[in-house]
Amino acid sequence: MHPSIKLKPLELAGRGKRLQEELYGNFEAVIEDSLNLLKVQISDEPYALFGHSLGGKIAYELAHEIKRTG
Repeated sequence: MHPSIKLKPLELAGRGKRLQEELYGNFEAVIEDSLNLLKVQISDEPYALFGHSLGGKIAYELAHEIKRTG
């Protein structure tokens, strides 16, 4: 990866450092939580969302939610 790219992975509740947190009850909760985590990381600089498999679906829905909420 190019040195100018800053990779900032998101950890979902119930995984990794967030293992003790309760799992999500529905997909909308995943998007809401992920958006809240991203809000502190997104700046005026260009950014991209990437996900694989279910992460791809999350990235897709996050992109729509970011556009919808501004």
